[in-house]
Amino acid sequence: MYNGLTLEENIKRFDSFLKAITQENLNSWLEENGILKPKKYGNIDSVLVATYLLTYSESKGILLNCTQIQKFLYITYGIYLSKYEESMFKESPNAWHFGPVFPKVHSKLNVSKNHEIRGRYQTNDKIFDSLDDTKHKSIIREVVDRLSNVHFSFMIEWSCKEGSPWYLTYHQVNKKKKKNTGAIHDNLIKIYFDGFLKKS
Repeated sequence: MYNGLTLEENIKRFDSFLKAITQENLNSWLEENGILKPKKYGNIDSVLVATYLLTYSESKGILLNCTQIQKFLYITYGIYLSKYEESMFKESPNAWHFGPVFPKVHSKLNVSKNHEIRGRYQTNDKIFDSLDDTKHKSIIREVVDRLSNVHFSFMIEWSCKEGSPWYLTYHQVNKKKKKNTGAIHDNLIKIYFDGFLKKS
């Protein structure tokens, strides 16, 4: 609960306010309404997390497409942010036309490059030593274990639904652009996942 309001009340109030807001005064609005910035930002490379995600999935006999990689990363990012009040990655998800996207991962692990990772690593390889088993790997494993059987079209619909952080950023903060935009504010993601996890 933020500023004495529930998740739904915050989103409704924020959604109404965003009719005229721009990205420039978003931060001041968040501060004025008691929605504080996360304490600190992460130092984990998003591509490393995506690589571990692919490697763990493969160890379970699961082959992920690019859309699933992005959605699983976004959910991992949101869960970690809600749980630890800090970002896991150095990179924030951006509001692109088809949903939240980590641009660096999109560039490094596109359709033509995924095959370079498949079968290359084991989950206990040294490349993954910077990922803490309890804080990082456990969340990634749980996301894969729970959501690997969920069709990616449902995850697209969920991540882009009205009132979601992506929706508020893409359609309202950047409503004049209507194209791939900048980062989705961490506070929006945290509010959203706080409520999502409490309902789980």
